[in-house]
Amino acid sequence: MPLDISMIILSDIHSRFEYLNYLLEIVEDIDLLVCLGDIDKYNKFTSEAHDFFNSLGSKIRLKLISGNCDPDSYRNYLLENPNLSLEQKWETHNNYTIGGFGGIIPFSNFIRRARSFLNGKKVTKQLQANIEKEFEDILYLKVNNGYYQCTDETPEMQKRWIDEETIYYINENEIYNFFTSTRSIISNEIWFTHNPPYDFPESKGIGVSSGSIGLYNAIKEIQPFLVISGHLHKEGIWTIGKTICLSTPPLEEGKFVKIEIKNNEIKYKFHKIKEKN
Repeated sequence: MPLDISMIILSDIHSRFEYLNYLLEIVEDIDLLVCLGDIDKYNKFTSEAHDFFNSLGSKIRLKLISGNCDPDSYRNYLLENPNLSLEQKWETHNNYTIGGFGGIIPFSNFIRRARSFLNGKKVTKQLQANIEKEFEDILYLKVNNGYYQCTDETPEMQKRWIDEETIYYINENEIYNFFTSTRSIISNEIWFTHNPPYDFPESKGIGVSSGSIGLYNAIKEIQPFLVISGHLHKEGIWTIGKTICLSTPPLEEGKFVKIEIKNNEIKYKFHKIKEKN
């Protein structure tokens, strides 16, 4: 059986729908177009987004999952259009088994992870600059004899972290169980997620990963062929064992990735759409 598939992967559109007009012109020779979430403005799913996806879905096999900024109305759209949804579903395309899982881990989980990582680390100018850039004062660190020290967690901190949360969050056990326990057809698997796996090099920032541990553990256990994620607004590639992991840049900046696979040989290229004057 042939193992050939061509795909365009989008993520983090954030209402820049003018870039989708360009994609309408190039999708005819593509087997599959997948969008990894964060579709519209924060907590919005407008008629413009709705119409674009209906138009794309009439021209090509289109599959959608949710990002952390997508509202309930978008997830209702996926429920009402099961032919477009890959949200917590498995399908087969061109002899590849594909599965999708949207959302991200809670922000408070990441903050606690960052606090634990930084506790006892020596203060440097570069590290301090990165902390101030990415977190401002939300980590509640103090300096003791040149080393970072976490203050005790308080209800005030917890409320502050909750206030910083976005919309759609996932449970680490849920994403692990989906990718390890719900698969009925196991062959040539490609996983699509909004949250990257834990320890993805492009997700570290200050030195600690914002990725999903549940997803990371599932990848280590199952070793799918390919895992493609969004959320980070960065492009990159990495491996976990034999699994290739790929981070999709944001369409908000006119960027996407095109992937061609022939007999399990993968070729990929990151693209940047030039804005017309």
